[in-house]
Amino acid sequence: MKMRNFLLVHIILFVIVMIFSDRLWPFFLLTIAQLLYIPIILRLIITRNDWFSRTYYLFAIPAYFSIAMLQIFPSTWDMLFAAVYLFFTCVIALYGFSRFLNRGFINFEEFSIDIGLIYLAMGGAWFFAYTIGFDTGFSPLITWLTAIHFHYSAFILPIFIGFLGRINQTRFYKRVASILIISPMIVAIGITFSRWIELLSVILYIIGLFGLILMTWRTVFQATLQKWLIRISFTALGLT
Repeated sequence: MKMRNFLLVHIILFVIVMIFSDRLWPFFLLTIAQLLYIPIILRLIITRNDWFSRTYYLFAIPAYFSIAMLQIFPSTWDMLFAAVYLFFTCVIALYGFSRFLNRGFINFEEFSIDIGLIYLAMGGAWFFAYTIGFDTGFSPLITWLTAIHFHYSAFILPIFIGFLGRINQTRFYKRVASILIISPMIVAIGITFSRWIELLSVILYIIGLFGLILMTWRTVFQATLQKWLIRISFTALGLT
């Protein structure tokens, strides 16, 4: 399937979910990552004819269907649908691990992408816990927010860092990327065990994000539109 058609299918699916779901709009912050951002990113990462590309639709279609059903038709089948999505994120994590085993630490930017793929399984686990009402020791809201945390800052961000590293491989890049790769886990540990660790993780995030912003302004991009969209998006992330 061509990229344009691929995007159109996922955009339509997300719009359908938004129209027919009776959930409040903040819940779609996670849904849009599950139905749109994850498929797009995977499409950009997948190597043609590797095991994941050959089996992608076998796992992806049931997972995206399950997310849509969870949003539109909440029922006694919610546990099953959430489990299907969790399994899909575990397959993605396995793909990230297999990429790492095939290459090792040779290319740090690719390692950043691998870590993002592996982290996504944690997002799937927290989403599963939230869906079935599992007692994680936190309120349902915190459980849901942790699922968002592992979808965005632990999956999307490390992969974008890896993409940036493909065109900007400097010693400074490795330092910034290292901080942002370990920060999601420190945040999770801090939320669970210690406010001081949580504070440390936030400080690390601030350092890493502003280092990332500085790097985007120093990086030479091929296209003007690409240059400004990337700079604006990362700068906005740092400011927020």
